[in-house]
Amino acid sequence: MADLAIDYDLLQNMATSIKSLEATYGNAIAMSKGLDLMSGGGTQYSPQDFTGCAALTDDTVLFIRAWNNLLTESTTGLNQLGSIISEVAQQFFNQDAGCAASVNYSLSVSATEESQQKWKDYQKQLQQYNDKMDDPAAAYQLGTPQPVYNAYGTQTGTTPALAEPTPPTDVPANGNVVTANGVTVNTTLNTTPATDATGTNGVITSETTTVTDANSGLTYTETTNIGTVTHHDASGQPAEYDSTQTVTLADGSQVHNTTTINESLPNVGLAGEYTGLMTVTSTVNGTTSTSFYTKSADDPVWKPNQQMDDLAAPPPKPDPNSEPSWGLGADG
Repeated sequence: MADLAIDYDLLQNMATSIKSLEATYGNAIAMSKGLDLMSGGGTQYSPQDFTGCAALTDDTVLFIRAWNNLLTESTTGLNQLGSIISEVAQQFFNQDAGCAASVNYSLSVSATEESQQKWKDYQKQLQQYNDKMDDPAAAYQLGTPQPVYNAYGTQTGTTPALAEPTPPTDVPANGNVVTANGVTVNTTLNTTPATDATGTNGVITSETTTVTDANSGLTYTETTNIGTVTHHDASGQPAEYDSTQTVTLADGSQVHNTTTINESLPNVGLAGEYTGLMTVTSTVNGTTSTSFYTKSADDPVWKPNQQMDDLAAPPPKPDPNSEPSWGLGADG
């Protein structure tokens, strides 16, 4: 089965063209009404007198007047169609941008950790070099080539002098930028102040990722602030953490997510079956929903917990169109 490909540029341009056509129809309607007003007095005006357009004939004006109602209705339809097409483009863009932002964030963290590790390795090598050079005798031997002899006492060469380690050429990364086919994904990481000039000890505290399609003008932005950290990875960066996130979608609306992780669950009830509970609360257009994710000793990967979702869901609202039940028996 072929993959479904959505061209945001094509959809946005189509929506713009439809909106432009709607404006053209609107101008024609306004002109028709204007001509009616101008010709209502004792003086008769020609279409050319009113518009300055020599190509506008009486027949054209009659056509516009005859089709006035249909043109008015068509502008409403065109406006709705343009909005639908634009919304389709935005919805697909939001989905793709969300995936791209997630991937680029992971790449950004990896790039930052790799860069920091290079500086950590360099600092370790530099410290070893300085420790050796602090010993005058060792410094002389290490800093000056020494002869090397074979078993017969013949010099066969010299030892290389110990060279001072070379620092990495790249500066510590704080994000990642990817551009392809007019789409740019830019992730910026904010870190705690480093204890040295290389920034190797900076810990990520927040990230902002912006996805922009230059051709359609669509933009998606998400900012995540890291709160309490429950686990760190091998390089000291947050691996699991509480967070607050704001996502600005292509149409300008926002989604607010709050994630809380609890790894000290009481050993009772439904929670007693798990070693960790992640609660994600999302607010979209004033409506708030909550989702739960759990992990256990046997399965340490976070997974959606539908049972908890169902328990937390609000009860369904009664149908105002349904007939009331009075609980009467057959003889009632």
